[in-house]
Amino acid sequence: MRLKVLGIGSPFGVDRIGWDVVEALGARHPHSRYALGELRIGCCDRPGVALLEQLRDCDEAWIVDALAGGRVGHLRWLVPEDLGLAGESFSTHGAGVADALALGAALNEPLPAVRLLAIEAGCKPEAELPQACVARALDELSMRLRDSLGEPLL
Repeated sequence: MRLKVLGIGSPFGVDRIGWDVVEALGARHPHSRYALGELRIGCCDRPGVALLEQLRDCDEAWIVDALAGGRVGHLRWLVPEDLGLAGESFSTHGAGVADALALGAALNEPLPAVRLLAIEAGCKPEAELPQACVARALDELSMRLRDSLGEPLL
């Protein structure tokens, strides 16, 4: 399996949490080849529909991003269908993850299986999330990575 983990957001405030988590994941798991597949890690600055390009050449993609509202630091695994829930938005940027995935589906783009790790940010988007939120999300990703790809090959 070819797995891509993408931190999305912006360099500002709480919206940077996806980047921070994915950068920490890369430091913890620097090997790209694993017993059951390959891992690629990257960050995107508010990708909009350019997210479709980032999702090419992988079998599964995990997207890490802040989710406005909720309990600060609470982790939620979502699938694309969850993004259409009334009153919820995964992005405060014009074309978010749901929009990009919907466009890809409408264009019959071959999309990988997508999972979203949403880190609830509360109601103050200009604030910084505590480093404990990064650590908790990193531990969650590391555990799922071992379950999905096994141990790294040196």
